[in-house]
Amino acid sequence: MADLTYASLGILGLGQLLTAHRIVPPILFGVSGIVLIIYGILTVRAQPVDPGLAGQADLAGKSYFWGGFGTGIALILLNPATLITWVVIVGSAMADASRSEGMAAAVGIGCGSALWFTVVAHLADHGKKVLGKKTVWLTRIVGLALICYGVFSIGRAVWYVIRHF
Repeated sequence: MADLTYASLGILGLGQLLTAHRIVPPILFGVSGIVLIIYGILTVRAQPVDPGLAGQADLAGKSYFWGGFGTGIALILLNPATLITWVVIVGSAMADASRSEGMAAAVGIGCGSALWFTVVAHLADHGKKVLGKKTVWLTRIVGLALICYGVFSIGRAVWYVIRHF
């Protein structure tokens, strides 16, 4: 949903508006880096969920689903890297597309993103049950990867400023 929204905004012209102001990309890269580093630190420090208790979440039903769905949407919408990817990069690449071609691309992006996250969620749930307490290392590796990508994103902001100003 969030990727569909950002892709639609980029294809409908917001990307051209953002790229017209040279200061916007480094700000978005920097903010994205900070958000990713903080989220990575929180992920590394998070206490592992007991796989035996994970099945109890199914008892919560719809509230569990919508809570997770809402959290996922918020993480995507609040991540400036997503904004840069879909609005600036895809918006620029699709600048010459007709409105119907752009909307078809945005719907394809939304469907592809939904499929990707559904598969990742399924694999994560299955992996949690199979790996048991060893899952904590996978979570920590993902957290470290987020921190590394955050540092890379801040580096991109600095490099952009050096090259363009």
